[in-house]
Amino acid sequence: MSTVTRALPAIQDGAPTRLLTLPLALTFLVEFTSLTSFFLLLSVLPMLAAAAGAGSTGAGLITGSLLLGTVAAEAAAVAGIRRFGYRAMLATGAVLLGAPALALLPREPQAVMMSVSFVRGLGFGLCGVAAGALTATLLPPARRGEGLGLLGIVSGVPAVVALPAGVWLAGHHLAPAVAAMAAAAGLLPLAAIRWLPSRGEAHRTPPAARTRRAPGCGYR
Repeated sequence: MSTVTRALPAIQDGAPTRLLTLPLALTFLVEFTSLTSFFLLLSVLPMLAAAAGAGSTGAGLITGSLLLGTVAAEAAAVAGIRRFGYRAMLATGAVLLGAPALALLPREPQAVMMSVSFVRGLGFGLCGVAAGALTATLLPPARRGEGLGLLGIVSGVPAVVALPAGVWLAGHHLAPAVAAMAAAAGLLPLAAIRWLPSRGEAHRTPPAARTRRAPGCGYR
């Protein structure tokens, strides 16, 4: 004698569990704006350094400092989230990513560009890890695939739009405008922090939507 059951998609009152909640939408916004800020200056700073006479070595050092900061922040982000929560990490990341771009409004030497790149890498790493981890906790388990696909779209648009836009603007002598846009995009998540959970909790499926016995799937 046995009974076969299977998990049905999470439903509530006959309708699928809602995918896009306010906290999830704001988390997507944080991901979108932080990536936009990152990609706006990703190629612009090495380009400006090379144009100022730093050569390929100087341009490479600027990119390397950005990546070094990103890797360092990603390594420390998980411990930071456990200790301080998502809000604190996202707020810290937003400040580190956006504020240093303001130092690029005037023409700055290579050393300043390297320092700015490193600090922005720290901010980008914190924002990326915190936003990704928070997204995972906010997605309904039954619709996680849809949610991750939507996150992929949100993450892909800045690379397609912001990266070439930054290079084009800088090539038309509008590098200060690119820096200002990167600063604004990097700091924008601060406006959404208050509506995000500080400590992530996995999405809870309503009692009525938990695993049920599927009609016709039981036998004795």
